[in-house]
Amino acid sequence: MHPDELICGSFDCPGGYFCGKSNDNPNFGVTNFDNLLYSLLSVFQCVTLEGWSETQRMMQLAFSYIIFIFFVPMVFIGAFFLLNLTLAVINSKFTEAHKEQQVADQAQASDKLKTEQIDDEMESALHKKDEMSIAQFITARIYAKKMIEFLRMRQEIKRIEVERMKRL
Repeated sequence: MHPDELICGSFDCPGGYFCGKSNDNPNFGVTNFDNLLYSLLSVFQCVTLEGWSETQRMMQLAFSYIIFIFFVPMVFIGAFFLLNLTLAVINSKFTEAHKEQQVADQAQASDKLKTEQIDDEMESALHKKDEMSIAQFITARIYAKKMIEFLRMRQEIKRIEVERMKRL
């Protein structure tokens, strides 16, 4: 192996060296495109703009200088557009959920306040003395007697109907 750990690919090896396969990947084996998961990790690293230029440089050494056709759009579209769009959607949904929670909290507080007001009104109505004039008392007593007479008459009518039905 070359002491500078040159990446085999698009160039010829210096004199005295030859390109041989090695299982070593850059960045302690993390930066590679060997399988789907490592590929997604490398693309995510480039989209977040963390060390994308070093990954591009290693790819240029391994393949050709035309690899910038892959990296430049990935950085501009991925990092500056898609990543910000994703963050905007997450922020929008969080804000929407936060507003809904605030509305629910306000409605709950409003219901609690209304319930407390109704309870206070009922409590004050119970403690308030119910004063009746003599005329109202006499009128209520007369109507109560008439109601009792009406109910007794209805019971008598029902009893008579039941007896008539039994005879038939």
